[in-house]
Amino acid sequence: CRTDETELPTLAPPTPTPTAPCYFRCADGLCLEQSQVCNFNPDCGGDLPLDEIDCGRCDFEQSSCGWTDNSGSLYGWERKRPVDFSEPSFTYPPMDRQNKTDKYYMIADVQSSGGNPDPALLISPLIGGSAASCKIQFWHSIVDEMTELNFVILQDGQVVKIKSIDNRGGSQWFKSTFSLNLVGSYQLELQAVYKEGTENI
Repeated sequence: CRTDETELPTLAPPTPTPTAPCYFRCADGLCLEQSQVCNFNPDCGGDLPLDEIDCGRCDFEQSSCGWTDNSGSLYGWERKRPVDFSEPSFTYPPMDRQNKTDKYYMIADVQSSGGNPDPALLISPLIGGSAASCKIQFWHSIVDEMTELNFVILQDGQVVKIKSIDNRGGSQWFKSTFSLNLVGSYQLELQAVYKEGTENI
């Protein structure tokens, strides 16, 4: 053997081993699994636990809280202020349920007209964990007698409970309360079902 002063070629750094995608990342970079989000435990920590923000409780004032429009039909759901939405043929509540105009609420909005469209669907984020004694409470106003509103509870994408909400009409808010009576993760869905000739809710 003899010494050789020739420089060795530069090699490319090894390709990093791919890691599983992060389901939810906290502000400090901590990665959480799906079961750790909306489990009523602030796993992110801090004064504002991000993993527990979009977890069912919401007044829609600052954001849609993770609720998404999943309609794909002539009608859809939008977040609006009462003062920004008006139809001459319907009487909407002029204020939100707390008699303020600065808070937002969810409303099914006409995207087109005619026909007998599919239901307008509004679905919550996945809410992890619940007790059988838990209840859901929300406020609603249905102004069109030709429209039905259904409240649906889903687990693993399957309907486990569906409740039809009374159509009371008028320009006032009504409160509905439903028992969950289930254990485990779930999603909530609001279905605005339009009959033929319906134009709005």
